[in-house]
Formats: sequence, structure tokens, C-alpha cells
Amino acid sequence: MLRRNMKKEEIMDSIQMDEIQKYAKELRAQEMQRIAGLIGTAVGAGLAAVSERLRHLFNWNPQSEKSTGTV
Repeated sequence: MLRRNMKKEEIMDSIQMDEIQKYAKELRAQEMQRIAGLIGTAVGAGLAAVSERLRHLFNWNPQSEKSTGTV
């Protein structure tokens, strides 16, 4: 719609537009922080699961449980 066809009440002031843009940027930043938190939680849970699987590999002892003392 062309500006000249709009009524005076329908035209937004540049101040209102600046406020809307500022608010939109704040909402975007909050949403990005929320998503980063969700990703961090998921990655943390995944790494915990992987560490549980890998723990057995690094704790494995090839010697028998009862050492006889002979080689």
C-alpha cells in the first residue's frame, strides 16, 4: 500500500517502528538463549551416555581377579 493512500492515523511513527524493532531484537536474543540452553542440555545428556559406555573400556583389567603372584 502506498503511503499517500494511507490515512494519517495508519502511518506509524519512526519512534514506534524503532521500539518494535528493539523489542523484536530482544525477543530474538531471548529465543536464541533458550535454544542454546536446550542444545546444551541435550549435548550434556548425550556426552554423559557416551562416557558411561566408554568407562568400561578404560577400566578393563586383563589380569585375573585373583593374582597368584607368578608370572
